[in-house]
Amino acid sequence: MAKYSVALGGRRYRVEIQDSEVTIDGEPLGELELVSLNGNGLHMVRQDRRHIEVYLKSVPPDGFEVIVNGRPLPARVGLAGQRLRERTHDRVGALTAPMPGAIVKVLVAPSQRVRQGEVLLVQESMKMQMQLRAPVDAVVTSVRVKMGDRVKKGDLLVELSADRADEA
Repeated sequence: MAKYSVALGGRRYRVEIQDSEVTIDGEPLGELELVSLNGNGLHMVRQDRRHIEVYLKSVPPDGFEVIVNGRPLPARVGLAGQRLRERTHDRVGALTAPMPGAIVKVLVAPSQRVRQGEVLLVQESMKMQMQLRAPVDAVVTSVRVKMGDRVKKGDLLVELSADRADEA
């Protein structure tokens, strides 16, 4: 049985995986199937009749870039008992292309305030469209692409800075 410690969204979870059975904090999640759709980190998670599109990319030393149905979720993963590094700051930073493709819609402009989960742009890859969303409330610093641009995996699409309007 594989045991992991996962930090996601400000919470820590204890995850155990035995074959395809997954338990989170002692609660059975049920049987999951993870199917790789390409060599670029795009996967499909199947549970019963549900299908969830997930993009996974390792970010050393213990982080993962996780995009679930177009929504970024910064996560850190370690073996159970391993201490995960504490973050000294939450980097709002950049939205990058999760895979090669074309930009079909750009929905934001520089200086625009965006809310967590808001769609910033739409990318098409392998005839599938993926809505790329803001990971947190932020201000768009720059938009590096326009409609019709071809992008490679990892290309910078949108830069974000922390939305400090609520702190004033």
